[in-house]
Amino acid sequence: SVLVSDAVMTLVDTTLSHGDPAKKLPPEAAAREVIEGLEAGQEEIWVDKTRLLRRVNRVSPALAARIMRARTPA
Repeated sequence: SVLVSDAVMTLVDTTLSHGDPAKKLPPEAAAREVIEGLEAGQEEIWVDKTRLLRRVNRVSPALAARIMRARTPA
């Protein structure tokens, strides 16, 4: 059997991402959270700050969408 998982990433500190490095998750930490989620058999893996966004989305999808739009670089 095959398990398909969805990893919802926060901003990771890579050469492709813009913004303040202090606000980004180190790639090693992001990878560790994804691997731990896969090993636990999670279908959804919410990495770092995205866990809070998941909770906000449950209460107010419109607010979560506004947060995402405000954080998306142009």
